[in-house]
Amino acid sequence: MKVADDLIWSVQPKLVVSERQSLIRVIPRVLNGLRDGLTLIAYDRAVTERIFDKLEELHLASLRGGVSVVQNVPAGTENEPTTSSPAENVQEAGSGAAAAEANEVRNEADEFIEEIILASTQAMDWDSWDQFDNEYAERVKDMTLGTWVEFTDPETEKRSRGKLAWKCDFTGEYTFVDRKYKVVADLTFKKLLGKFDVGHAQIVDDVPLFDRALDSVINGIKRAMESKGEASEETTPVQ
Repeated sequence: MKVADDLIWSVQPKLVVSERQSLIRVIPRVLNGLRDGLTLIAYDRAVTERIFDKLEELHLASLRGGVSVVQNVPAGTENEPTTSSPAENVQEAGSGAAAAEANEVRNEADEFIEEIILASTQAMDWDSWDQFDNEYAERVKDMTLGTWVEFTDPETEKRSRGKLAWKCDFTGEYTFVDRKYKVVADLTFKKLLGKFDVGHAQIVDDVPLFDRALDSVINGIKRAMESKGEASEETTPVQ
């Protein structure tokens, strides 16, 4: 998905003027696409807002040519002994529950951001991908979303099919899911290539009509979401 690739790229340091100008144009599309996606899966609103706050910090740091480090607020004096009245204890209990909920939101959002930062540091060197003397290398590199692949377990010889639902051109990661959108395989370019090479993976040509129709609908939704983000980008003035 282009939004995901752009999101990973957007948090990397921008060291030249042209990259910073591109970032300013890309940010609206990234944020709109991310918000639409999180809304579509009914992601927690409080966590979503914190994610966007942290992304703002990362994008500002990226424009300055650096990377912002996401840090949690230290616990402070929570372990220090205190004395309080019963009424204060009731109030503190309520405050403690609210604090625990806020802490859970903060941790979930920070984990989301940390994964983005980690992905941004693990770029796939596509310039040297052709070093692989393998008949499948180009097919794997150019594999499109929606492509169905049959995997064979080398130990049990059990076969399972999955379609390419996620491909990150930046990190070289591939994720395949079944009809129920359960992950079948999550592989790097090299590992996927290795499976093709030893015959533990092969592209499926006889995809059922139902699956082809469903893929067409989903791809249409994705294109509509991307077009919406690009339209927002065009109407956003560049400072």
